[in-house]
Amino acid sequence: MGDDTDAFPVQVLWEHAQGLPPQAYSALTASSNLRTLDLSFSLIPADAWCSIFNPEGQPLPHLHSLSILCTQSPISDRDLGRLVSCCPGLRSLGLKGTVEQGSGLYPLLDLTALTSLSVNHVSRNEVLGVLAELRGLQDLHISVWSSISAAGLLQLSTLRGLTRLRVESSPETWIAKYGMVLLLNKVGSSCGGLLIFLGCSTADVPWAAAAALPFVCTPMPWIL
Repeated sequence: MGDDTDAFPVQVLWEHAQGLPPQAYSALTASSNLRTLDLSFSLIPADAWCSIFNPEGQPLPHLHSLSILCTQSPISDRDLGRLVSCCPGLRSLGLKGTVEQGSGLYPLLDLTALTSLSVNHVSRNEVLGVLAELRGLQDLHISVWSSISAAGLLQLSTLRGLTRLRVESSPETWIAKYGMVLLLNKVGSSCGGLLIFLGCSTADVPWAAAAALPFVCTPMPWIL
């Protein structure tokens, strides 16, 4: 990779990587000078994550941006913990379509420099509570399940620094139709610059015209 690893995103032609042993994937993070890494839409096997993110052998202290979207194998809580230990300086982290279903996301609390996060499979209120502790977030993109309650959603109102919030849910849920107005009312006075994206159409949110904050209604696929 040479000197370019500190300036350009790293992407891989995954169709040429089939059949590799798990240890071979450690080459993706062999340079400690990495600043940006993109592993999205990859076919990385589940047993290779521990080789890619190895805090004992291959720390990545300079990695600021990491995107792992829609991978073949989900990342477990244990591997997420290794990722966080390996990359403590992350400012941007994309995990949509990658986090293991039911993940608690607790390792993310150690990413004190994190300002941008995307994640799916938010099915429990306590997970929203974890996200609400990431006080440095400015940009948050989440997919939530219908099991999330109003009280759970309102926990995000503690993120006073948010300037962009994208919430996806299946169109028929109460969250898509009414949930966001709760956040609008709660954070409107302290986050005047907040731009909100809803995973639904304007026809599904009759309250939208009266909202005090800017938002965009954008139909989006529900990622399970």
